Amino acid sequence: MSAAKAPARMAVVGAGFIGRRHIEFLRGHPQLSVVGAGDPFPAPYLAEMGVPHFGDYREMLDTLKPDGVVIATPNPMHEEVAVACLERGIPALVEKPIATTLTDADAMIAAAQKAGTILMIAEDMHFRPVIREAVRGLSMGDIGEPLHMLVHGGGIRQPRGWAATKDRMGGGVMIDIGVHYVRAMRLLMGEPDRVFASRAMQIHTKIEGEDSVQVMFSSDLGWQTHMLLSWSTQRGHLPDIVVAGDLGTFHFWPGARFYDYFPVTPRLLTRALSFVRPHSLRDKLMRPSLQQVRRSVKDNDPTGYRGEFEEFMAAVSEDRPPVTLPQDGRRDLEIVLAAYESLESGEPTLIPPLSR
Repeated sequence: MSAAKAPARMAVVGAGFIGRRHIEFLRGHPQLSVVGAGDPFPAPYLAEMGVPHFGDYREMLDTLKPDGVVIATPNPMHEEVAVACLERGIPALVEKPIATTLTDADAMIAAAQKAGTILMIAEDMHFRPVIREAVRGLSMGDIGEPLHMLVHGGGIRQPRGWAATKDRMGGGVMIDIGVHYVRAMRLLMGEPDRVFASRAMQIHTKIEGEDSVQVMFSSDLGWQTHMLLSWSTQRGHLPDIVVAGDLGTFHFWPGARFYDYFPVTPRLLTRALSFVRPHSLRDKLMRPSLQQVRRSVKDNDPTGYRGEFEEFMAAVSEDRPPVTLPQDGRRDLEIVLAAYESLESGEPTLIPPLSR
């Protein structure tokens, strides 16, 4: 009888809000353990959880030699910490965005290639089960030709500390939330060619980055994506993503284990109701929900958060590239930066072609 495999030894750099979330997840996962946290400030919860604290993350890497590191530092530190890990041959899972500049992103990718070590960006949208299933439905022609994607993301939030500083965050809501939906757009629609961004008045005056933004992406293939992202308004009871084609529409709901499909072709009930007379009664009985087909997705990880960790560790243990490469994170950043260029200029901006 073979011995049980020991949990993978993970370390975390950055013990703030996001770092704590990662540490709590690692401690609760049967195949993962957290052996240390590197942060200049000793967060009280580390001692409560029994997680060793290192004021110098490099000392932690050299002392513990973990199987992998999760990087949850302020955005501008991603490059420094990732390169330090990779140069030591330690695989790194980096919080999104990959960086705040393409120069830093390129340095991280080059370090991973030189070391032959895994670098992965923690983009949970790539592992969101309903997105995965919808991509399959799109390939089968469920909604025909995709024409429009609508995103409504965010909620009432006022970032604090480094996240409220434009230079350290890299911007505001667009780079923080928008980068997720840029990945969703690329998975569901493809690569955009142009972007135009604008914003409403600033509500949260204590943050330097934008607290709301509207972004219109378009493709030479004919489709468009409209994103409304906000830290100053509530979404209400709305899907966060809608994808519409000439044969149907998909609705995606945050944290749901299903998505809704609305085919253009009338279903049996709506077809029968179309014959009801008088027309006033028909119109009263006919409701959009009658055309709805709810498609359940059998997965206990509706957000994709668990999936990104498990893919990272699977890639490490199997010595293979992860299903999403760091170049994907770089491309997401490149598109976000093009949106900021448009926001600054007030003019549409061309997005560089995807480089393979």
